[in-house]
Amino acid sequence: VIDLFPSNSCKALQVLIAGHYSQRCVLFSWHRKKQKNRNASFPLDSKMLSRSSVLLRRVFTPRLPPMRCFASVGVSPSVAVGNTSEGLATTILGRIPTVPLIGLSPFPSASSSGQTLLTPEQVESFRRDGYLLLKDLIGPKCKAKLSEWTDEIERWEETKGMWMQYFEAVNGIRTLSRVENFLPYHSELNGMIQRRVAKAISELYGEEAVVFKEKLNFKLPGGAGFLPHQDASAYLTFGQKSPHITAMVCADASTKANGCLEVAAGFHKKGLLPQKKEDNSIEDEVASRLPWEFLETEAGDVFLFDSFVPHRSAQNMSDKKRRLYFITFNPKSEGEIRGRYYDHLREAFPPELERKQGTDLSEAKRNFCGRNFL
Repeated sequence: VIDLFPSNSCKALQVLIAGHYSQRCVLFSWHRKKQKNRNASFPLDSKMLSRSSVLLRRVFTPRLPPMRCFASVGVSPSVAVGNTSEGLATTILGRIPTVPLIGLSPFPSASSSGQTLLTPEQVESFRRDGYLLLKDLIGPKCKAKLSEWTDEIERWEETKGMWMQYFEAVNGIRTLSRVENFLPYHSELNGMIQRRVAKAISELYGEEAVVFKEKLNFKLPGGAGFLPHQDASAYLTFGQKSPHITAMVCADASTKANGCLEVAAGFHKKGLLPQKKEDNSIEDEVASRLPWEFLETEAGDVFLFDSFVPHRSAQNMSDKKRRLYFITFNPKSEGEIRGRYYDHLREAFPPELERKQGTDLSEAKRNFCGRNFL
């Protein structure tokens, strides 16, 4: 629906776009400065286009009922026009610069192509050990772009209601430690995850896999590590029965010096190991007996692991970044839970920018596994 209307100081073009998959409505607004003749048509100059790009990146997703998709930015829209000409609306929409559809990413299903990404031997290795290292899953083009995409996310400003940034204190300096809920705001990265990673995990499940949650752990120089733990203990809220599978996508090389992952093969078959109540980490006596192996990786590697696999990592004692994505999936047959998960996380552990004084973080802190997020 498109409507042009006057206000005290500007006119705005409001385009209501309902996401068919996300079942959310997004309101885009482009403003212009007041003109002497308010009834005159207004061109989109360079400043206007620049402002529209900024507004697109700050668009919000209000809680409105599900609707079918009426239009999308970047394609020729089929729209209902009120109190304005169809020609003017088409001209304006045609000149809006194409940007990632913030808040509208549909999380499309993994490819149904008959060609498999994993060999029977790789599937069997995952069943045996609980994990699988893939060196060439995402391909050379995505490998070349991955560090650039991560740099972009690292530069994002703190923004309420969108991506979720968490910080830690490194040598007394507030330092970015983690970003969550970023896939809807980076179309290229999301596309790679859906085309390649989701398909590989679907093959492990034997059915279509969907994103449950995503996080990017930065572990910049001096960044803290994680105590021994199993991810499964943090995923029990939504009653899913199958183990989740996480894809660790390496934006940087991970080494012993910068705190690479350490894993214990085969212990995913043991269920939840005894845990400390205060932070859900594995009890010290049990952790000390596990056969830990260092998992050193190269940039562009993808490491798939079962949510019951015990793992840990040490502090980054090097001068190199160790930025790793952790994209967690579940079988689609057990529900598309991602939206509910982030509603819950935003309530239980909101980013600092959204946190109200006196917010109770006790539940969230039980899943920190030794990390002291601010």
